[in-house]
Amino acid sequence: MRTGKVKLLSIVLVSVLIALLAGGCDTKDRMPAPTRITVTDMAGRQVSVTVPVKKVVLGYDKDFYTFAAVAGEEFLRKIAGWGKTALRLSAWDQDTYLKYKEKYPEIEAIPDVGSHAKGSFSVEKVISLKPDVVIFPLWVLLNKYEGTAEDIARMEEVGIPTVFLDCSEKPLENTIPSILLLGALLGKEKRAQEIVDFYKKRVDEVVSRLQKIKKPKPRVYVENGSKGPSEYSWTCTNCSWGYMVVRAGGINIAEGIIKRWGPIAPEYLLKTNPDVIIIAGPEPPRSMRPGYHANPEESRRLLKAFTERPGWNTLSAVKSGRVYGVFNSYLNSNPSNYNFAALEAVAKWLYPDEFKDLDPEANLREFHRKFLPIDYSGAWMIGIQD
Repeated sequence: MRTGKVKLLSIVLVSVLIALLAGGCDTKDRMPAPTRITVTDMAGRQVSVTVPVKKVVLGYDKDFYTFAAVAGEEFLRKIAGWGKTALRLSAWDQDTYLKYKEKYPEIEAIPDVGSHAKGSFSVEKVISLKPDVVIFPLWVLLNKYEGTAEDIARMEEVGIPTVFLDCSEKPLENTIPSILLLGALLGKEKRAQEIVDFYKKRVDEVVSRLQKIKKPKPRVYVENGSKGPSEYSWTCTNCSWGYMVVRAGGINIAEGIIKRWGPIAPEYLLKTNPDVIIIAGPEPPRSMRPGYHANPEESRRLLKAFTERPGWNTLSAVKSGRVYGVFNSYLNSNPSNYNFAALEAVAKWLYPDEFKDLDPEANLREFHRKFLPIDYSGAWMIGIQD
């Protein structure tokens, strides 16, 4: 009997010793051993990658919104380079860029690898940075920019895998698998799942309520306010904000009129007479400007200027005060994993009675507190009558 007890104690001690040697005393600091895995990216491609990756090139600088959430405080150390867009992150979404720069001034030193969108992507530069993986947004592939396929092939020839993520083309379908994929690449599966759980809870709540609404769907016009009130900028169909309008239970008046992106004819807008109007910003320098550094009163004044366009005083949305401004970093070319708040905001604007207890801004603040390396500030959602 005594011999059996000694053997059992020996087995336990050996097991504990093995665990300590493998993982260290603090499991929080334990790094998983490098492993070769095969993942399916958002383009449906099977890609073999050694994880966890330590150095990443982001083919599109604005993808760091989601990257920062999953990677956590160490996100900047993992970005070996990024592709600056035709209108760079520091210009196109200057608000977010400045917010991160306030805390991480070294963000300015991230090497630029160029962009397929402006024909300047440099495979040579990427190779020189020796990344473990290059991450592209799905729209780079969908837009069929010249040289994209050839550049991917050249990188893979020298052992640099490429992965496509998507939080903007079909945000409510593709954001969750994109977050989980990013978690797998970074060895941050637990954190990625926590983000997904938070995200899914918010989206499911909105979808559940929408399914119970039986009233007629409101007609909605959404515009990227980049050109200011004096000139119509682009609207869109089943992507970006146009997509979100439909998913939030509205009718996008651009459907069937605009192929994908483009300005709407003012005559058509006036004839269609939307029930709700949404203007997205910020863009340089004339649009209404919600965001991290926004002054609500200034943003509301800029939003009101759009309603002074010729003929807009006759529109139902303007007469009823259902004109709203929203921060573009939820969606569009600023893809992010906090687009759940965009769905919440649009659903509340379209169906105020059914969502009167919903507070998208409070949920967004909580998301920042839990998952982002910067604090929430400013005003991201503005109503002309708030």
